[in-house]
Amino acid sequence: MQEALLSAAKKAVGPARELRCVIDPKSGDIRAYAKLIVSEKVISKHDQISVFDARRIKSDAQPGEELKSK
Repeated sequence: MQEALLSAAKKAVGPARELRCVIDPKSGDIRAYAKLIVSEKVISKHDQISVFDARRIKSDAQPGEELKSK
């Protein structure tokens, strides 16, 4: 099931640095994560995140840092 969700996510968002899907066996909740690089100027939305958006996730995010996004 997780592999099917991951495959669907990759098709929906395109290639990304790293995608991961997790299903909580108790609650059935599904969470998808992508590793993104914080960047001053986003060239590829599939593997980068702007400093502004990154700081909404992590207040002290810096350019060049790898960030796990939901």
